[in-house]
Amino acid sequence: MYLVDTSIWVEIFRNTELGRAVGKKLSDFPYFTASVSLAEISKRAYLDNLDPKELISKVEKTSDGILNSSRLSEQMAGKFTIH
Repeated sequence: MYLVDTSIWVEIFRNTELGRAVGKKLSDFPYFTASVSLAEISKRAYLDNLDPKELISKVEKTSDGILNSSRLSEQMAGKFTIH
């Protein structure tokens, strides 16, 4: 299981070499996105003149779940982060 953070989503959206490599790896494992990443993706979309609703929808459709923040999830997040 992996936790995909904002920086990885940006790489995937930009279709960079890293984004493509991570996308391949993610196809073999369950992965989740923290809810705070949705806010960060929205900000990035506005900065890049993209539709934030479209990007967030892609994240929601492809992630195995959106993780809401709690102290426990915040403490465990590092364990599931992709490098």
